[in-house]
Amino acid sequence: MWHRHEASGTRGVVAAGHALAAAAGVRAFERGGSAADAAAAAGFALAVLEPHLNSLGGECPILVRAPDGSVHAISGQGCSPGAATPDRFPAAGVPGDGVSSAAVPATVDAWLLLLKRHGRLPLSDVLRPAIELAADGFPVDAGLAASIRANADVFARWPSTRSVFGNAAPVLRQPDLARTLETIAAEGRAGFHAGRIARTLAEFFREAHPDRGGAPVRGLISASDLETFHGAWEPAVQAEGFGATVHKCGFWSQGPVFLQQLQILAGQDLGLLPESERLHTEIEAAKLAFADREAWYGDPGFAAPPASLLDPDYAARRRTLIGPDASLRLRPGLGATALPWTGGIVDRGFEPLAAHIGDTTHVDAADRDGLMIAATPSGGWIQSNPLVPGLGFAPGTRLQMFNLLPSHPNRLEPRKRPRTTLSPSLARLADGRWLAFGTPGGDGQDQWTLQAFLGVAVHGRSLQEAVEAPLFLSTAFPSSFAPHGADPGGVTLENRFDPGTVAALRDRGHAVSLAGPWDSGRVTMVSWDPATGILRGAASPRRGSAVALAI
Repeated sequence: MWHRHEASGTRGVVAAGHALAAAAGVRAFERGGSAADAAAAAGFALAVLEPHLNSLGGECPILVRAPDGSVHAISGQGCSPGAATPDRFPAAGVPGDGVSSAAVPATVDAWLLLLKRHGRLPLSDVLRPAIELAADGFPVDAGLAASIRANADVFARWPSTRSVFGNAAPVLRQPDLARTLETIAAEGRAGFHAGRIARTLAEFFREAHPDRGGAPVRGLISASDLETFHGAWEPAVQAEGFGATVHKCGFWSQGPVFLQQLQILAGQDLGLLPESERLHTEIEAAKLAFADREAWYGDPGFAAPPASLLDPDYAARRRTLIGPDASLRLRPGLGATALPWTGGIVDRGFEPLAAHIGDTTHVDAADRDGLMIAATPSGGWIQSNPLVPGLGFAPGTRLQMFNLLPSHPNRLEPRKRPRTTLSPSLARLADGRWLAFGTPGGDGQDQWTLQAFLGVAVHGRSLQEAVEAPLFLSTAFPSSFAPHGADPGGVTLENRFDPGTVAALRDRGHAVSLAGPWDSGRVTMVSWDPATGILRGAASPRRGSAVALAI
C-alpha cells in the first residue's frame, strides 16, 4: 500500500523537499509562470525552509528539458577561489567544515540563469514566497528542529547563528535572510555577486571565524571571486539503457556514474532475476562505476575525461567483471591506478569525523509545454559554518570534495569546480514519457535515483511505487566527503528487504548492514506524457517533508 498518492494535473507539477516549497512552486504556476518559475520559487523557498540542507551560500546544479526537446545543464557548482591552492590546506586534505572550505556560492547565479531563458514572471514574484517565509516565519519541522538541537554546542561559538537558531521557538524568522532575498529580487545577479552582499561576504572571509571545534579559520573567497564567477549553460551527457535515454550533468558532477551503471546493467534482464541476484548485480555495477568516478572525474575545463567512459563497449567489458561473489577491491578501468583508501574515522581532537555533517534537498517541476526542471540545491549548511552577519546564510564547504593528489583530474586548483555529488536527472522512457527526478544523499544520490528509475523503466511501477520501494546503498568506495572513508564490501539495506535476500547477499561476501525501513534518501520524481498531456508527481515519505503538488 502506498504511503502517499501521486499528484496529477495538466497545467503544472512540482515536487520539492518541503511542503511549503512545493506550495511556492504552485503559486508561480497560478500566476501564469512556467516550470522554471515554479522550480526557482520552490528552490529559493528551500533555502529558507531547510537551512541545514542548503542555502544561498551553496550550489545548485540544474538540468533542463526545453519545450523543443533539447536537454541542457546549468553548471550551478561554484568554483574554488583564486587563492585556493594545496599549500593552503593540511596534507590530509581540505577539511569538511570551516570557512576555508567554501567554494564561490553558485545557487543564486544558477536560478537566475534558468529564469533568464525560461522564466515568465518578474523576479520579485518568483522570490516573494521565500521572502515572506523568511520575514514572517514558518513552523519548524522535525528535521530542522533535530539539527538545531544536535548542534547547540557548536552554535554557541557562532553569535550570528545563535541569534537566529539558538532558541527553541516553534516559528523561525530570518530577517537578515529576508533582506538578502529582497536585494536579489530588486537587483538580480548584481545584487548578490556585487554591491552590499558581495562586500559583506568578502569582509567576512577576510576575518577569522571558529570552525566546529572552535579553531579560528580564515576564508579564501575575495570580492573578485564573487564578481567574476559565472555559471553557464552546458550540454548534458547522456546514455541509453532499457529503452530509455537518461541525461545528466557532466563530469564535474558524479552524474555520469548513473549512466555508467545504467549501461553496465542494460546487458542484464533485471526484471527476471531473483531479488538477491538482482541486488548483487546492481551493487557490483555501482562499485565499478564509482571506482571510475574516483579515478577519472573532475572539472573538464582542466582535464577532459576519457570519452570511452560512456562507450557501450566499455560498459560491456566492465560487465564481465561482475562475478558470483562481492568484490572487495576498488577496480577503476582504462588503466587507472586505484586511489588510496582511508578508514573513515579521523580524530581531529574535538570530534571523530566519520561522515559529512550536512545534506541536500531537491526540486522537480514540469509544465504543459514540456518544460521540465530537475535541480539539486545543497551546501551552506548552518551546522558547518557560521551565518554571515547581516546576510542570514552560511558559506559552503564544497572544496572538501577535491583531493590533493598530483596530476589527478579532481586535484584542487584555483577557480576549478570540485567534483560534486549533486546530481539531478532527466530521462525519456521507452513509452515516450519524460521524467525529472533526484534526491539528497551525497554518494547515495546516483544509487537511489537509479533504483527508483529502474522501478519505473524496468519493473513497470508507478512513480509513487518507485520512490517508496526499499533501497540499498553501497559504501565500498571512498566517500566524497572528508575524511573520504570507505568500507570494502559495505552495503546498507533498508530492513524492508526480504530476510532471505539479506542472507543471500551475506553469503556472497557483501558486508551487509541494515538501516531503518525508511532511511535512504528522499527521491522525488515528476513526469510529463506528451501523448496525453498528463503531469504527475511523486515524493518519498522518507523524512516526512517532501511533497508533490499539481494543478
